[in-house]
Amino acid sequence: MEQPIVPFKIAAHGGAAGYAPENTLTSFQKGLELGANVLEVDVHLSKDGELIVMHDATLERTTDGSGYIHDHTLHDLKQLDAAAHIASSQKEQIPTLGDVFDLARGKAKFDIDLKNGPRIYPGIEEQVVRTIEDYDLVNDVMVISFTHLSLRQIKALNPHIQTGIVYNAGLLEPWVVAKTVNADALYPKYFYQIDDIILEAHRRGYPVYAWTIDTLDDMQRWINYGVDGITSNYPDLVRKVARDLSLV
Repeated sequence: MEQPIVPFKIAAHGGAAGYAPENTLTSFQKGLELGANVLEVDVHLSKDGELIVMHDATLERTTDGSGYIHDHTLHDLKQLDAAAHIASSQKEQIPTLGDVFDLARGKAKFDIDLKNGPRIYPGIEEQVVRTIEDYDLVNDVMVISFTHLSLRQIKALNPHIQTGIVYNAGLLEPWVVAKTVNADALYPKYFYQIDDIILEAHRRGYPVYAWTIDTLDDMQRWINYGVDGITSNYPDLVRKVARDLSLV
């Protein structure tokens, strides 16, 4: 089992998405300024094989475009406004994974949320691994995904890249799934009280990172359960709670 990439993870969800347009360079910069030690970055694949940073597989919710990311080239996607859903925001370009690495390499670690379903991207695993290696960030990233088969493929391509299974809390033995795909960490949604599961996960050597928690009460509760990090749209609040408990 690999060592965690940070002692206590304060992960900025799409950057500081509570304060800036999600998954934009402005949002990731804001996350750094607010004390995140990890940036959570969602990636899809464009028509021409580029790693595109966006949460949804479609463009409508956060941009002035339409359709699926995979049906557009990088050049076309770069013409869109990634902050179109926020009236007060200036125009933002859709970034690539490389753009985010250029912004934050050496300033934070990265959780790369590999999106590969329901829209399937053949070859996305190879492209993610290649980009991580090109930027010499193998020791500074964790690739996470709901698509656990993609994580197994990431490990096959480079066993030194850490991976984490993302799932909705409720799995009774998530370490069984993690072991099946050779993953290093567990990423449950935070809804349920699972302190006993966290204890067992730790006993088996798996850190547990909860997502996406945006209130102080829930942050405090999950830290009391023994979670190893929190993903939030408000990384400054996570840092405040963690600092009060001498975790950072």
